[in-house]
Amino acid sequence: MFKVLKFIVISVVCLIIMGASVLYGFSSLFAPPNMDETLIPDAASQFYDINGNAIYTTLSEERRIPVTIDKIPKHVQRAFIAIEDNRFYEHGGIDYRGTARALLSTLSGHEVQGGSTITQQLAKNAFLTQERSIIRKIKEAFIAKELEHKYTKDEILTMYLNQIYFGQGAYGIESASMYYFNKHVQKSGYR
Repeated sequence: MFKVLKFIVISVVCLIIMGASVLYGFSSLFAPPNMDETLIPDAASQFYDINGNAIYTTLSEERRIPVTIDKIPKHVQRAFIAIEDNRFYEHGGIDYRGTARALLSTLSGHEVQGGSTITQQLAKNAFLTQERSIIRKIKEAFIAKELEHKYTKDEILTMYLNQIYFGQGAYGIESASMYYFNKHVQKSGYR
């Protein structure tokens, strides 16, 4: 009985994924109309002295100081890619192999694993809620597809690293580096 139920659940999920794949080609129709504006998160402003040293940082709703990709050392970029999405440069926003692995692990009762790519996580954090539902996952896939179409991998990685929450009120890699290590991310070691 359990095997039949498991087969039915897997079949339904596969049909949903196939249906979503058909609609995937129409992802631009599902993208938020203000995508570019929403991807610019609330951030603090900084004032610098003549030598380029920050002398004052304004308050903002979220403690965040965006940085460009050239300010984030390669080893930090590679570490996030290795942990969050080791096939980041190989997929178009959705890692079908990773999604299938996570789905099979969950359905078989094993440890729940993440199947979202960095692009999907950016889509969820910037445009959606943390709700766990198949509808949100489908929307996330459409938005991820549109992000991959519109931006380069480096731009997506930059937005992701400036968007994510690191705890203790620190949003983005620069704020986290300043909070936890008391130094700018670009000074976090070798390049």
